[in-house]
Amino acid sequence: ERLRGALQPLGPVFVSFGLYLATRADAVPAADCLALAELVDRDAAQPAAVVLADIAQATGRDPAKLFSEFSENPCEARALWQIHEARLVTGEAVTVQVKRPGIERWLASDLELLGLVNDALAGEGWELADVLSDFRRDLPGRLDLTRAADALDLLGTDAAESPYVAAPKVVRDLTSPGALVCEAIPGLAPADAIR
Repeated sequence: ERLRGALQPLGPVFVSFGLYLATRADAVPAADCLALAELVDRDAAQPAAVVLADIAQATGRDPAKLFSEFSENPCEARALWQIHEARLVTGEAVTVQVKRPGIERWLASDLELLGLVNDALAGEGWELADVLSDFRRDLPGRLDLTRAADALDLLGTDAAESPYVAAPKVVRDLTSPGALVCEAIPGLAPADAIR
């Protein structure tokens, strides 16, 4: 609980590391995994104007010519990204996931500062050097939303025959490393369905 309390106010990279640790029962005691899983992966929403400017930069196109509607408020605002509901000018309902503006500016420094967390935890008897190395290697890739698009495409292929699982179709010409646009489909997200 002390670690969770220490990581939460330090920002998105530290919260993400704590949530990653929560999945590493091979390296972290089970009780601590459960405590870390309670970290809040939420953040203040970025204004829609900032998000639309990022979309314009990512796609090289004017968002007003892409979307007939774009929700001012995100339906989700997470530590590393947020999601807006929108409608393409062609009429399809979509969701637009965008990375937090400016995340690259502090990503490298925060990943370095995580070494201090590792040093402090080593003093408590935790051996997390390999876990931290994995996280440092993995996080930049998780921020590339084209990889998320590839995963959705693969899920769609794998779930094509299932009546229980559906994956939204990616709008490839509007998707970039900083923005993921895909069809809006009704239903529960896997994490919500598990609860």
